[in-house]
This record gives sequence, structure tokens and C-alpha cells, in this order.
Amino acid sequence: MTRIYMRTLTRTALAALVGCVLVGTATADPILTAVDPAGATPHQGTTVAVPTNNDLSAVDKSGQLMVGFQLEATGPGSLAYTYLGKEAGYTNTFLLTLGGCSFSTAVAQKNVTTCTDTIDAAGLLDFGFVTSGGGTPSSIFNGNDFDMNSEMTFALQRINDLTWLILLDDSGGNPNDKDFDDMGLRVVFTPKSVPEPGTLALLGLGLAGLGMARRRKSA
Repeated sequence: MTRIYMRTLTRTALAALVGCVLVGTATADPILTAVDPAGATPHQGTTVAVPTNNDLSAVDKSGQLMVGFQLEATGPGSLAYTYLGKEAGYTNTFLLTLGGCSFSTAVAQKNVTTCTDTIDAAGLLDFGFVTSGGGTPSSIFNGNDFDMNSEMTFALQRINDLTWLILLDDSGGNPNDKDFDDMGLRVVFTPKSVPEPGTLALLGLGLAGLGMARRRKSA
């Protein structure tokens, strides 16, 4: 009777372990999100309609643009930034400040040229722009404090949780040229799955039950 009981207990523990492994496929996958840093800076993020003179075909003209926001990932994953085109006469350069990858509007190929990057934890995406506009180099980076009236700005447009557009404006604060099409990029985020804490706890319980059953059987 004891042997039958122990066999049943072992099978129960195994079933619990398998269940935990299956449940482990449910994950809290990271996403990309726009964050308004207004609490720490004098400027505040704002949402505006897409300008009628925006010439980038990838932009949803019926949608909204987010200006003054910073783009963040909520967890680890990989990123691909693809060039979408430009309207500006100035030469603008996109760069990853830590990854070393960069390309300019002078040589980049629309929908072809791409920079890739990885992020190991939740936080700011590492990108920025440099322009030669007006003969005086200027720059802006994700996480900088800026608004619609800044010399350089960029806008964000959400496509879905994993895909956003990044749209540069190099108009130097000119209110008549805020079209956000001086350099456009699409960033696609591939998240690294992170198991839910509850799933890890269930897996631990399953392993503990299996170990206890084996010890009792050997005794």
C-alpha cells in the first residue's frame, strides 16, 4: 500500500512540475513606452496633430505626435532602427551613442539602412541626432529636455507596443516649419521574455514536491 501511495505522490508531483513548465510560457513581455519627463524638467511633453506638410509616407496622418517625451523599454530586448526617409536639405545623422552605429541622410537608403542595438534592463533607449543645419552642428538625444520651441526636436508616433516612429525636426525653432519629417525612423523592439514571479514560485513548489516524493520512496 505504501509503495502504491508513493507512486501516486511521485506522479502527482511530476504532474505539478509539468503544469508549472507549461504555465511558464505565460510571460510579462517588455514593451516600448513614451514617458513624459515633466516631473524632473521645466518642459512638458505635448501631443499634437500630424502637420499637413509632413511628407513621410510611413506616418499615420490621422494620428497624433508626441513631442517632448522620451522613449523607454520596460525590460530587456533587442532593437532595430530603420531609416524611413527625409525632407530636409540639411544633412542629419542618426546615431546610437553607446553602440557606435550611425548613418546620415546623405547616404542612408530608405527602408533599408538599419542600426541594431540591445537593452539589458528597463530604461531609456540609446539614440540621438546631429544636424549640420545652418552650418552650426546641433544635437538632440533621447532623454534631453526639449519642447516644440527647441532648436531641435523629435516626435514619437506609436504604431503598436513594439513599434514606434521617431521623427526629427531640425527647423531651429521656426514655428512655420514644424513638419517632423527632416529624418524619420522606425524602431522595432523584440522583447526578451521574462517569467512572471508567480510562475517561478509554482515551478519551485513543483520541484520541491518531486524531491520530497523521491526521498520518501527511497526511505
